[in-house]
Amino acid sequence: MLCDRPVSLVCVLLDQKYVDELGRKATTLSRSIQDLRIRLLPPDIAPQQTLVEENSAYENAMSILDSLLTKLKELEDVEESLKTEQEASLDERHSKGSAEGIVGEIHSNEMELERLNTLWRRYESFNFEGNAARNRFKKTNSDRGFGSDHEVDAHSYLPYSTATRTESQTRLMYLTSAFVVYILALHVLVFIKISF
Repeated sequence: MLCDRPVSLVCVLLDQKYVDELGRKATTLSRSIQDLRIRLLPPDIAPQQTLVEENSAYENAMSILDSLLTKLKELEDVEESLKTEQEASLDERHSKGSAEGIVGEIHSNEMELERLNTLWRRYESFNFEGNAARNRFKKTNSDRGFGSDHEVDAHSYLPYSTATRTESQTRLMYLTSAFVVYILALHVLVFIKISF
């Protein structure tokens, strides 16, 4: 019987002894049951019963194995579909990022082109105003009788703003030069890429 007193070394030893005794009795009892089964069953039925028990255990194990294999196959299919989805998602992200980069580059190029067009229009308007002033100057000189166009001083053909360049004209000149150098560099790169 188990000890009801507070835990002490003696109590633990008594409890352990009681548990060991119960284990021995259970082992003896299971042996007795097996002996009785063998004695009660006829000798030709005892091996058959063991065979039936073994067959049922084998069938149970096979059905469990089949269900586990089915679940494994389902998990492999799920894993494969997840891998495919992941690869598709990565490809989509990559292409989306590339497309966004290209769209951004196109947008910046459009803005640069619009800015260059605006500067070109300003340049043309300045040029037109210069030509108009030059034509007026030529006309007034010819009206005053300074002679033919060939006799007019060579400086009268120059635009009225040649003395000093404004900041916008200098900037336009640099932008145009940079644009030409950029196009030239692109041509050189394409030529190098094609030749190799």
